[in-house]
Amino acid sequence: FRLKTLLESKGAHVLLCREGDENPSLSDRAEFANQNKPDIFVSVHINSFYKPHANGTETYYFKNEDKPLAICLQKSLMKEMDRKDLGVKKARLYVLRNSDMPAALVEPLFITNPEEIKLLSTGSYRQRIANAIFEGITDYFKK
Repeated sequence: FRLKTLLESKGAHVLLCREGDENPSLSDRAEFANQNKPDIFVSVHINSFYKPHANGTETYYFKNEDKPLAICLQKSLMKEMDRKDLGVKKARLYVLRNSDMPAALVEPLFITNPEEIKLLSTGSYRQRIANAIFEGITDYFKK
């Protein structure tokens, strides 16, 4: 809700695919977005990997129209979070492939990395993530 609060403070109308412990299917998420016709779709995840030393931040896009949003988000995340830059990557992720608007999926940290999970456990670092995504979205709409 940190990101939603930031966006709404600047006049954005924000819709969330989930607001609690529910876990809608990927198709439900894409359908929800397409039915509501937002300007953008940003999916925020926490990465994982079987090796605990995996670390860093990456942002995914699929359609060419998605790439500018993904670039803005990744650039802002790198500026704010001081993590390893894993880059902007094209991927056939369901919510990206099946959304009708520009879409990006961000993976700010790895939940399987002991250092990064420690960061994620603090409210101040979660606020930094929200601030970074907010700034990335703001930069995207300035272009």
